[in-house]
Amino acid sequence: MRYSPERPIAVFLGPSLALAEAQNRLCANYYPPVAMGDIYRLLASGIETIAIIDGVFHQSTPVWQREILAALEEGIHVVGGGSMGALRAAELARYGMHGIGTVYAWYRDGVIDGDDEVALLHLDATFGYRALSEALVNIRFNLDRARQRGLLSAAEYTQLLHAAEDRCFSQRTWSALLHSPICAALPDDRHAALAAFIAQDLEDLKQADALQVIEYCAQNAQRPCPAPPRRRWSYPGTVRAGLQCGIAADGTLVGGAEVLQAAIAADPAWAERCEREARANFFILDWLAMRSIEPAPELLEPYGKPLPGSRWIGNDREWRRANGITASEWEAEAGQRARLAWLRAQQPKVFGLHAIDTAVLDLLAALCACPRAQAESTAATCLYLQDWAYGHGIVCPPDTLAERLAAWECSRNVGSRQMRLARHSVREQDYLVIAHAHAVTDWLLDSGPAYFGFATWSPDAALLRDLQFSGRFAELAAALA
Repeated sequence: MRYSPERPIAVFLGPSLALAEAQNRLCANYYPPVAMGDIYRLLASGIETIAIIDGVFHQSTPVWQREILAALEEGIHVVGGGSMGALRAAELARYGMHGIGTVYAWYRDGVIDGDDEVALLHLDATFGYRALSEALVNIRFNLDRARQRGLLSAAEYTQLLHAAEDRCFSQRTWSALLHSPICAALPDDRHAALAAFIAQDLEDLKQADALQVIEYCAQNAQRPCPAPPRRRWSYPGTVRAGLQCGIAADGTLVGGAEVLQAAIAADPAWAERCEREARANFFILDWLAMRSIEPAPELLEPYGKPLPGSRWIGNDREWRRANGITASEWEAEAGQRARLAWLRAQQPKVFGLHAIDTAVLDLLAALCACPRAQAESTAATCLYLQDWAYGHGIVCPPDTLAERLAAWECSRNVGSRQMRLARHSVREQDYLVIAHAHAVTDWLLDSGPAYFGFATWSPDAALLRDLQFSGRFAELAAALA
């Protein structure tokens, strides 16, 4: 897929309307009938309006309602009509999707309810999506027109409609209806008149609705997009993260899954390190929420700015597009990082946790062969995560805790604990508080959020967010494109 930011409208179109006719009426990015994942791919492109007319039904997975909701959350104007767009608009009108046309109104009002009403068999784009069967909404609409002209009685109309409904969508044709026993039983004059009507006077309801969608987009192209809703209905899971694209310089949309695969191949150690850090950050952010700790905006402000010389310029629209991150995602991630940075500048005792003894910090720094400040930060994180576990009623099994503690001491060459403690003038009780917190933290991070029931947390999404926020996503996407 390619996307041109100069035309911030995307139209998913197939057999309902000829592409050339749509292009003559509306300058937009045109794509084939929408399928599952196609909306996700456009989320971070800077798109302002998405028009869904046609979509796949039988041959692959239809577009998810969830991804349309994600677009609405981002303040993207989503309209639908004619075919799949009418169906999804009727389902999602309460959330802000805008429906257009008669088919949409029929779905909305309960006149029709099956997705097969708009389904038909057609050729692919090479042959201009030429239809091989007739959509049931078109049959319904034109049979009613024939009834109004006196070509069919009310009973005959109902019988023919039921006969069409009983057929598979791929076998619904006007020829089959005209040669059905119901039509064969008509008087010769009415049969001839009905045949002439079918041959010369049919109206394409789906096409008319599709034209309305195109005209609506053309008339509203310069209007500002609606503000994003306050409520959110979706979450950035693995599927969305893997499909959401950044835009390369030539307009190519490069998906997150491709970028992540390239990043891991280039530096497997980064992936392991980053995922472990992301797990810790998830637990800490949940701990802040659990404790109802929300620092005032003015306290977060010093921590919400990029470091000098970094590639982080997320307030720039083009930068966000290239890195496949939306404005709301960038703001949310910036807010989370600011909270984490603010927390690390505090002392655990501020929140009623154990005060870390300075002698213990000196010992930890010696054991871990790291600066004292790093040892203090690590110890504080362990205390937060341990308190998170307590707050959720999660207790590390005693045998596991003992094994983890022994492994932690062994990896740091503690040797004789008593001799080490005496050498640094550390009380065993103070040491064990921090050592146990380290052991519990290792257990939590090895297990991961999903182990404790947080199934919506996605490691792939976390890794991609790091790539996006650092600006590496754009660099990798450019190389892939």
